[in-house]
Amino acid sequence: MLRKVFFLICLFLFCFTLCGCGVLSKWRSYYYTGEFQIEEAYVCSDVTEELTPTNISNRFEYGIEKVCLFFKYRYSDGGTALLRIRWYYEGVFVFQNSYYLESGEGKRAFYFFLSSGKPLPKGIYEIRMMFKGKVIKSLLFEITGGGS
Repeated sequence: MLRKVFFLICLFLFCFTLCGCGVLSKWRSYYYTGEFQIEEAYVCSDVTEELTPTNISNRFEYGIEKVCLFFKYRYSDGGTALLRIRWYYEGVFVFQNSYYLESGEGKRAFYFFLSSGKPLPKGIYEIRMMFKGKVIKSLLFEITGGGS
């Protein structure tokens, strides 16, 4: 009886270790492979269907309901890049999202807005683009004018 329990425990540990190695290997292939470069990055009010930014600025008037982060990237060495984008308002962390980007060159646009549909509050915003746990690009913009 004791031998069966010992065998089952060893079998469980072996399977757990094997699964853990597989998960770690998959995570490392997403997170640690390749070189990721931001070629261009802008804050704008919108993008066209062809992903061309419109109204590029670092200052917007109060009343704007959304802003757009547009960037061109280059990713080499195959695999998939994990890019994290963090949004800050007046130095306080507000939102983060992670995106998987395929190797090669590409363009992306991501919007920042309030779920309530209200205009963005006036103040200073920062966007941090992170790869492999490090900030690779930081952009500032400001909402000016009336309102809260």
